[in-house]
Amino acid sequence: MEEEAADLGVEVDIYAHPIVDFGVPQPLEMKAILDEIDRALEADKVVYVHCLAGLGRTGTVIGCYLVRHGEEGEAALQKLKDLRKTTLKAHLPSPEHPRQEMMILGWRMGQ
Repeated sequence: MEEEAADLGVEVDIYAHPIVDFGVPQPLEMKAILDEIDRALEADKVVYVHCLAGLGRTGTVIGCYLVRHGEEGEAALQKLKDLRKTTLKAHLPSPEHPRQEMMILGWRMGQ
């Protein structure tokens, strides 16, 4: 990604937050991830969130982000489904593990 950005003359900041496949980060780690997303958006940067498959961990981060900014947990899960309807992997769940859904459902606005 960095090479492609350099070829295009675009600045890219990459932040890695290792999360075990099918797992969830500790709450403080999720807060750090969400804080980085908020800082980037406040600086008018484009944010791209992805894990290896783009399903479980990606959905967990985006779901918690939605809750942080006012969505109820169930509404965030539904929004993830709606946003994914036109993707190639729409037939696969995101998040993909119950503990990932539980993290979203347990997350709180502003957290």
